[in-house]
Amino acid sequence: MSDTPMLERVARRLCRVAGFNPDALITPPIPPGFQTVVRAEPRPVEPPVPAWQIYRDEARTLLAEMREPDEAMSDAASDRGRLGYDPAPAEVWRVMIDAAMPGDS
Repeated sequence: MSDTPMLERVARRLCRVAGFNPDALITPPIPPGFQTVVRAEPRPVEPPVPAWQIYRDEARTLLAEMREPDEAMSDAASDRGRLGYDPAPAEVWRVMIDAAMPGDS
């Protein structure tokens, strides 16, 4: 299990996919390259923040979409319970996410 919160992990991944270093410090207002990616409005000068924080809203949107499992995910979770033991929640979560990404696991 990861000690890094899921929201941060997803935001960091989005930042990397956009071609930015998640740990690079940026000083808002957000640099022009970020504005085209996240459509952020310029803000007054603020203290520097890690670049991944710019992607928090997008990460939150993606995680909210995953709240409701699809049929494959639900079936995968149900199948784990039929194995005759009580799987750990993290194991059920991984099985459900694997079911949501066929061919990726």
